[in-house]
Amino acid sequence: MSKKILSVMLALVMVLSVFSISAFAGVSSSYEKIDEEAGETQIAYTQKWSLVTANEPDADGYYTVDVVLETNYNTGVISFDIVADGATLVDAVAGSAITYTADVAFFEGMEHVDIIPNPTLAQAAVDAPIFTAGSVIATLTYALDDGASSATLKLMNDSKCAENQGGTLFAVRLDNKTLASNSVHYGQRVIDAEGNDIAIGAEIASVTLGQEAAADPVLSGVDTGVVDTENGYVYGVPAGTTDFTAYFTVENGSFEMVANASGNTNGTGATLVVKNNANEEFTTYTLVIFGDVNGDGAVTATDSATVAAASLGADMSVAAQAYAADVNGDGSITATDSATIAAASLGGAITINPYAA
Repeated sequence: MSKKILSVMLALVMVLSVFSISAFAGVSSSYEKIDEEAGETQIAYTQKWSLVTANEPDADGYYTVDVVLETNYNTGVISFDIVADGATLVDAVAGSAITYTADVAFFEGMEHVDIIPNPTLAQAAVDAPIFTAGSVIATLTYALDDGASSATLKLMNDSKCAENQGGTLFAVRLDNKTLASNSVHYGQRVIDAEGNDIAIGAEIASVTLGQEAAADPVLSGVDTGVVDTENGYVYGVPAGTTDFTAYFTVENGSFEMVANASGNTNGTGATLVVKNNANEEFTTYTLVIFGDVNGDGAVTATDSATVAAASLGADMSVAAQAYAADVNGDGSITATDSATIAAASLGGAITINPYAA
């Protein structure tokens, strides 16, 4: 930031309120933290930043981006930089979390925004805001540059003025909590949306404008495979199956099988994980093999005995296990289910989908 711009911003801050003539008296360039050597625990003043956008232009082709700030201290002047690749900032206004009158200035080309509190006489005597999670402190409007089909915006953690030796984003802390404070501190610790410390010059958050959102993956059954979205199950697969691509397919993504508590990927209780094209987890389903109650992927006498005990009142609290035990699909676990499973363990047939029409 140039000395001229710095002087302008500091001058604006100095007129924080009609009650404040020297707003920067007693400025500190450090932040409180845990002093391990002294064995003292002090408050860590933090500011958490993120960017949010609907990623859809309005009727005039403009995109809006919300700057979200969370603080655990009373906040005064706010100042930040966004690096824009492929877009130009055309407007900036105070966000919904700003309860006081604010002078908002942005420097086109520099992607720099200042939010200067300008409280009324009544507001100046009340506590300055502490921004909670999800507080929108500014809404920015961008236009894509000529020839650009998309743009990337990055919120950066960098020095905002020469005195800010900590190199943090500029969200000042007011010692006496009121907007009329003449004791302003900056250099508070900066963390990202996940609570991680951010180094000077590092990216805190980013969004992409104009990029079509990736389509959600859709899992479908193939052959006898069934996707039960209501209950979160997949079934219709014979016991002993190892190739689940013969029974399930994903549009706009992929899937993988994750082992159950018994270590089997093809037994009741295993998880089918659906991923998008970016290989990110989208949703999950629990595998049910009818007749395989213990999750080993086979229908055996052990399963029959477990179901027989359940039909007499023994506990079968695991939902997928109970679902797999009801092999005739009548909604209850009975001796009939146990007998069917016993016959199947000796080579008899078992229905892989008792709910099929």
